[in-house]
Amino acid sequence: MCGISPALVFLYAFYFQCVYLSDVGRLKNAAALKKLMLEEKIIPDLIDEAPLYAVTVQYRGRSFSFGNKVTVFDIVETPKVLNWPLKKGEKYTLIMTGLDVPTRQDPRYREYLHWLVVNIPDQNLRKGDHFGEYEGTVYDYQQGVHRVVYLVFQQNGTLHLKDDHHHTGFMKVKRENFSTRHFVNEYNLGAPFAINWAEVHESCDIVTPPDPAINDEEDEDSS
Repeated sequence: MCGISPALVFLYAFYFQCVYLSDVGRLKNAAALKKLMLEEKIIPDLIDEAPLYAVTVQYRGRSFSFGNKVTVFDIVETPKVLNWPLKKGEKYTLIMTGLDVPTRQDPRYREYLHWLVVNIPDQNLRKGDHFGEYEGTVYDYQQGVHRVVYLVFQQNGTLHLKDDHHHTGFMKVKRENFSTRHFVNEYNLGAPFAINWAEVHESCDIVTPPDPAINDEEDEDSS
């Protein structure tokens, strides 16, 4: 059984009451998000800064909601809804990555690249360049909890990736030990633009925190 401890329930309740996370706009309290990322060790295991925006990630049966629990079966196929606040005319990079490979206690293959799309115009994934096709099921994940993170970066221009960044099919060798930090530095992507994540488990009884309140304020840079 894998429920949520009373302490974690309290954390979620505090977070959703105080942060007022928006799936369509700026986070009202980025400091609270950074605190949660530090507690979940997204910082520093993956990145060093907390973004100002949220990525909406909705699968057929469950959504990503900043550390909630999903099963390996929930993420087999691509999300049905995937979006983030837009700045017209900009291009984006999307990274979906797993941090705990094969386990959180022994992450010797960190990271595992689930998905990599660059040069996304607005949110049109079909028009982006897919250097890592979507791979939801990862047989390298051993028993336990695995943090899977969606990150979006706003590009400074068109990216021209090297051949060694092609991650096609189920070529584990190229997907294992992927480094988001190295990739970001190599292509000058800067600070992350938007984020969301979940804890992926084997099939079990899952308790999901309530959906966050929607921020009715629109960011002046978004459209």
